[in-house]
This record gives sequence, structure tokens and C-alpha cells, in this order.
Amino acid sequence: MLAPRDKKTTVVTRDTLGPIGDDEAIRVSREALRRAVRNFADYEPQPYNGTNIFAANIYNSNDGYVLWAHKTRANEGFHVAMEIKGSNVVCEVFPFK
Repeated sequence: MLAPRDKKTTVVTRDTLGPIGDDEAIRVSREALRRAVRNFADYEPQPYNGTNIFAANIYNSNDGYVLWAHKTRANEGFHVAMEIKGSNVVCEVFPFK
């Protein structure tokens, strides 16, 4: 499992092609989090700007991230960076700093 300064990279397969929306970003990043973190159910996705869950890169909509915060412990969570490559999503999971 992930230590505080580690990062884990995993590949998750998508069901669709094209741009990724919030619902799919949550599903894919949750699977990456499940593979990397014990008690992954203790975390919930957090909006990055008050409304959107998936923070898409403004220069490349195939890149972005989802923030997962602990449900009860402030300032604890994970950043799941995602790069979409066709039907695969390369995910890097690392803890908040």
C-alpha cells in the first residue's frame, strides 16, 4: 500500500472513448485509489472549483485529476492524476502534501 511520500501508477480500462466526464472520472479514479490505498472507502471525491470533480487540463482534455479527501480527517487525501490513452487511463495516485 501507499506510504505518505510514495506514488502508485496503475492502468484502468474505460468503457468508452472520447472526453471523460465527472461520472467516469470518479469511477476510474476510485478504481485506481482502491488498488493503491487501504480503506479507500474512507475517501470521497472533492470538487476542484466548487462544481466540477474532474479537473481537466486546459491544454489537453485527455489529462486531468480528481481529488479524494478523507471523510473525517482534514487535510488527508489523495490526488489521482489521469492521462487518457484510448480505452486506457494511466492513473498516478499520490497523497496530499
